[in-house]
This record gives sequence, C-alpha cells and structure tokens, in this order.
Amino acid sequence: MDRLADMKREITRKFEKHTGKSRQKARSGVRLPAKWLYRPVVFLLQLPLRLILGVKVIREPGIRKIKGPVIILGNHPSYIDPFLAAIALPWLDINFVAASLFFRNKKLKIILEKAGAIPKTQFRSDATALKQMLQVLKMDGALGIFPEGQRSTDGTRSPMDDTISRLIKKTACNVINIKISGAYLTWPRWSGNGFRPGRIEVQASLLLSQEQIADYDAAQISEVVHKALDFDDYAWQRNQKRPAKYHCRRPAENMHNICHQCPACGKRTVMLSEKKRLYCSECAAEWIVDSHGFLNTTSPGEVAANSGNQMDFSALTDVHVWRDWQKNQLASELQRPDFSLSYKTRTETAGLSGAFVQDGEGVIKLDRTGLRYSGRNSAGDEITYFSPAGRTARFSANYGLNLEIPLDHGAFRFTPENGQAVMLLADTLALLDNAGGEQ
Repeated sequence: MDRLADMKREITRKFEKHTGKSRQKARSGVRLPAKWLYRPVVFLLQLPLRLILGVKVIREPGIRKIKGPVIILGNHPSYIDPFLAAIALPWLDINFVAASLFFRNKKLKIILEKAGAIPKTQFRSDATALKQMLQVLKMDGALGIFPEGQRSTDGTRSPMDDTISRLIKKTACNVINIKISGAYLTWPRWSGNGFRPGRIEVQASLLLSQEQIADYDAAQISEVVHKALDFDDYAWQRNQKRPAKYHCRRPAENMHNICHQCPACGKRTVMLSEKKRLYCSECAAEWIVDSHGFLNTTSPGEVAANSGNQMDFSALTDVHVWRDWQKNQLASELQRPDFSLSYKTRTETAGLSGAFVQDGEGVIKLDRTGLRYSGRNSAGDEITYFSPAGRTARFSANYGLNLEIPLDHGAFRFTPENGQAVMLLADTLALLDNAGGEQ
C-alpha cells in the first residue's frame, strides 16, 4: 500500500513539473503557463517573427541570470507585444496581464487560461486580478504587464497611472524592461489591413533591482518607469541610419479615423483615406503615406494659399503630431461655455459575463459638464446615462467604430453613426478628465 502511495506521489510530482500545475496554483485561481503549450509556441514564433516582421532582439548582458519572481514591464505599441516580450525572454514562462475583453471569446479564453494569462478589467481597480498577480510572484513566477492598459493610438506612449509603481514597491521584485520600437509602424492600431512587414527592435534590460527598489520611494519608482516606457516610433524611425521600409499596398487605409480634422479648412470628421492617400473631402488638401510610414503633403503651398491658412502642412508627418494638433484645437474650443458634441448612436450593454447585447439607440452628448446619453432600449424603455466631467472612467475605443466605458456592473458601448466621432469623443473625454494632469 505504501509503495502504491509513493508511486502515486511520484507520478503527480512529474506531472506537475511537466505541466506547470500544482494544487497550490489551482487553489489560488491562477496557474503558471503550461510549459507544454507556452514553450513550444514561443520557440515556433521566433523564426517567423524574425524573418517576416524583421524582429531583432537586443539583450543586456547578464539578463539571462534573472529568474522569478520578476516583473516584466513593456510599452504597448501593437497587438503582438506579448509575443515580442516572450521571445525576448524565452527562459521565462510569463503570466501576462490581459484585458478581460479578450476572455469574452470562449475558445480564446481556453488558450489564454492555458497560457496563464490574468484577466483584468481595463482602467479600473480589479482586486481579483491583483490577487492573482501577487500569487504569481509568490510562486516565483514572471509577471508581464503593459502599464498603458491599451495599444498606442498614435505611435507614442498612452497615459498610465501609478498603480504599477506601488505594486513594484510592495513586491520588491526585480523589474525587467522590454522596450519595443517599430511595432506601431508594423501594425498600427487603426490599420484596416493587418500588419506590414518591416523592422522591429526589442530591447530587454534590467530596469530596477531589488536593492534599488528598497532605496526608492513610490514616486521615484514611478519616474523611472514612466521614463523607461516612453516611446515614439516615428522619432525612432528618423534616428535609424537606414529607415525601415514597411511593406503595405494600402498604408493610409483607416488613418482618417485618427487624423479626422483637416488642417487646411479646419473642419472635423471630413478626412478620408484610400490606399496611400489621406485627403479632405471638403477641400483640396492631400497627404501621401510613404513606405517609411511618414505623411507627405502633395502641394503644401497651393493648399495653404487656397485655404488662407498659414500653417506649415509639411510638419504633419507623424500621426501623433497630427493628433496633437487636433487636441490643441479641441482644447481651445473647450474654453467656450457653449462647447458641445452630439451624435446619434446605437448602444450595447454588457453584464459581468462580458457578452455585449444590442440594447437600443439614442443620442450621446458631450459638453463641459460631462457625458450624457439619452435613448430607448429594444423594449422601448427610456434609458439615460450621465458621467460628470472629470469623473468618467478611462475607456477603450475601437476607432472608427465604438467607444466602450466600463461600469461597476459591466460596460456601455456606444457606436456613433459617424465612426470618426469616436476619436473626437475620446480626445474630448481625455482633455476633460485629465485637466491639469497627463493627456
């Protein structure tokens, strides 16, 4: 009988070692990535990422000596960032924190759970996710976090809060930085035709040692983290001795969902895009996206003369420069007491399960006092929603389609008739909510 029990324990031990499972992990609600899935996938991804997307990994000397518990932080320019971090640190099995919306798909949810992904509600405190993150570190695991919480809209870092700094101080684990350059140009968030092969550079380095964390307070840690995660893909491209070419037949497609306002005539939501062209539907202004990802105006002098605008159109070479110009225009208009945006919209609601259900239609209005919605649901009942300016939770956006605002019980999704309004609403909310802070 003892021999049988010993054999059972030995089989269980070998199974746990091979699969990365244990009773402790099952009780905690989180598990380390299943080695039988995670490591083969990381191994198989390395060659195609290098050959097709031109990925180059640069590792700091000695980085391979760092084992768990460890926190991995990365900037978030594109969809493929977790894969880039994984191939940069192939000796670590990383539990990535992922937006809970990815777990809405049942098949994808199974894969993510096997890979050890931790679901987290975007832009809100999530006690369950925090507990699982701490548990991973207690199990000497590797915790992967993209503190921006969403992919970059314009090729630069998105705003982020100081929650991650407090986590680092509390856990006192080594922190590795994954700096990704070129991934936004490879697969911009607004792209309507997938990725465009070119060049991606991934740098892996020790950001904070346990000794440094012990010496720093949370504010100092925050400063180090923000500086490390800052990026600008367009500036990186300009600094290359030979700028990378990103191969795509339609590089401008859907760019108008971000760059919606015409610098020549000043009108909003009038820009259109097709193939390599970004152009105004109301005047003669036109820009061409080149193979390096930059915007080039076709006739700046003629456009400026026709519009009476003294702006230097040749300066609008980057998506983030164009967006910054739009936000500056918007910030000036927000000073007017009568400022208001109003759009017809369809609505969807989601409960705690995460599944969205089309719920009706109405009007969404945004002014200096806050965000309002008034409409009727599918049953004909009147529905209203209001969030005061400065108190609207951070939101996720599918530019050109919809704006999703998290609620305590789920989420509201607005789909305006004018898809370009999503960018305009998102930037206005950011300006209102972050007044006096990071925008």
